[in-house]
Amino acid sequence: MVSSTDVISAWQNRMIISGYSHYTIYNYLLIVRRFLNQFPKPTLFDIEAWLAASRQSYTLPTLKVYSEALRSYFSFCFDHGLSDQNLASRIPIPRIPFKRRTAPHPDEVVKLLRLRLPNRTKVLLYLLIDTGLRIGEATSILLADIDLSRLSISVTGKGGDQRQVYISLSTADAIQLYLLTRRYNSVYLFPGQRAATWSHNAINHHIGKLCRKAGIPHYSAHQFRHFFATSTINAGANIRAISEILGHKDPGITLKIYVHNDEDLKRTQHSIYSPLEALVKGVK
Repeated sequence: MVSSTDVISAWQNRMIISGYSHYTIYNYLLIVRRFLNQFPKPTLFDIEAWLAASRQSYTLPTLKVYSEALRSYFSFCFDHGLSDQNLASRIPIPRIPFKRRTAPHPDEVVKLLRLRLPNRTKVLLYLLIDTGLRIGEATSILLADIDLSRLSISVTGKGGDQRQVYISLSTADAIQLYLLTRRYNSVYLFPGQRAATWSHNAINHHIGKLCRKAGIPHYSAHQFRHFFATSTINAGANIRAISEILGHKDPGITLKIYVHNDEDLKRTQHSIYSPLEALVKGVK
């Protein structure tokens, strides 16, 4: 009989081979181990009861991650004949209402960048603002992925998909200075003190402290991805190009999330293109 520890280890290897990010694997393992500690021989009723109880403490996006982790694990078990029931296909995924993304105002970003920032923090913020990387993509960057001479970085996105993003000279200079002065010897651009890479919670906590110091609202690292997207699109950038930079599989996703997400832009576009003024002038 195969132990649950062996199954989890084999599942972890499958995720690594499939290109799951280090952060996703860590979270999925944590979630599933916590669940199995409570329900060693789970049924669908146990899964639904556990998810329902978790909803009391966590948001819908977090609950969605819980469901996806359990689906991944039980799908692996079924595929390898370790379960005679395909529980994965019956685990509900929470429906999250669409919510417009909020991004910092350019003036707020300027205030943040005017602070005396540690080199590592400066590189992280420059990357987020300059490329719109997801936080997990930024922390997964290897030194071997960076080509400063070509101003490009090879990024591993969702599902292990690889893409090239391009950086400005300011970001390249910041990276070069940081690499000359950083204390940790690591293959990662952003090594952590207790883990392989800088943790997402630590990053968001750090950025929150900087926001307070700059006298601006609290923003998460992910909101600077929104800043990049809305800024470039509102300035007239090609939607398909920005979609590829962001790592969206379909430009329609970029359109849905970011186009006309700015109230000032909508007001300006309306004043320019509304047909009424031209018609009224023709009537007079």
